[in-house]
Amino acid sequence: MVAVFVLVSGSGPYYPFGLMMPLFAAGCVVTERWAEGRAGRWALVGTGVVVSQLLGAVVALPLVPVAVLKDTPIGAINQTARDQIGWPVYVRQIVAVRPVGAPIIANNYGEFGALDYYGVQDVYSGHNQLRYYGEPPAAATVVLAVGFDDPAGLRTIFGSCVDSGSLDSATGVDNEEQGRVIWVCRDPVLPWPSLWPRFYHYG
Repeated sequence: MVAVFVLVSGSGPYYPFGLMMPLFAAGCVVTERWAEGRAGRWALVGTGVVVSQLLGAVVALPLVPVAVLKDTPIGAINQTARDQIGWPVYVRQIVAVRPVGAPIIANNYGEFGALDYYGVQDVYSGHNQLRYYGEPPAAATVVLAVGFDDPAGLRTIFGSCVDSGSLDSATGVDNEEQGRVIWVCRDPVLPWPSLWPRFYHYG
């Protein structure tokens, strides 16, 4: 049932981890009873655990070089492996086209987190709890917006939005950020306290 919920809802595979732990614990009890007093069965269980851990490490941890990752099935199995790629490059590309003094509005917590981690100032986002950090300054008439796939939506909020390039990690790895447009938008149509709720979203 939990697996069906994850697939149908499009949730991250780690979301139901807390729900799965009691099932895992129950399975351990059954396995222990099944293998009790039988060396061969314990060897089978041990082998399964070791193989599972090795496969899990390769799929979940950044052990495979970026240059090789695109030619493996790891990215298809684990989206997080793909989404870890390219952030230093993406941040440099964003900063390179940022108008002087313009705040940055990131569409998601990944973009916000990367910009913040690499020391970029005046970054805002309406994603999840980040909305509560506040909106851009009242005097801001020019902003850089990254991660927004719907320019028509941005153009209902600003007088104009100009395509200022696309994110490209140059690694050949296709992730959530690859190809996203960097927009420079001017002249917000309303004061920021009224506009900011339009950027709110969960996900």
